[in-house]
Amino acid sequence: MESAIHQSNCFGVSVSTRYALESWPVCDKIAEYENALEVRFPLDFRAFLRVMNGTDIPTLNVYAYSGEPHRTSVGVYSYPRDLEIVEQRIEDVRESRDEIATDLTNQGFDLPTEAGLVPIYGHRYLVCTSSLSCSVVLSIVVHSTDAIVYEKSLQEYLKREFLGDA
Repeated sequence: MESAIHQSNCFGVSVSTRYALESWPVCDKIAEYENALEVRFPLDFRAFLRVMNGTDIPTLNVYAYSGEPHRTSVGVYSYPRDLEIVEQRIEDVRESRDEIATDLTNQGFDLPTEAGLVPIYGHRYLVCTSSLSCSVVLSIVVHSTDAIVYEKSLQEYLKREFLGDA
C-alpha cells in the first residue's frame, strides 16, 4: 500500500479486508433509522441491516497528486453512530437533486421524484422508493454532479464492492 500511495496515477479507496461488524442490539432500530431519515428501506437493505450495522474500520481515500490530501473516513455507515454524516450526505444530494436526476436521465435511468437517496458507504447511495423489492445503488459525487447506476440491486452491489471477483 505504501508504494501505491506515491504513484501519481493512484486513486481510490482502500478498505481493510478485516472488518469488525457492528450489530443491531434490537431490530426495532431499523424502523427507528427509517423514521430518522423519513424513508422506507428496501427489504434486502432491512435484511442486510439485521446482520450488519456498519463497520468500525475506517477507509483510506487516495487522490494521487491532485493536490487533495489523503483522507480517512467511515466505512459502511452505522446507525446511530453515523447519523449526522448520513443526514449531511442526504442534504448534499438534495441540494443537487435536479442535476443528479438529469445526469442519470442522460444515462437512461429515471430517478423517481419521491425516491429517497440513502448513503450506505462513501458516496454509494441506495434508492428508496415505494417498491420495497427494488434496491438500486447509485454512485454520486455531489459537488462534481457525477452520478451513475453502480448496480441494479443491493446484492449485486455488495458482491462487487466487497467481494470483487471472489
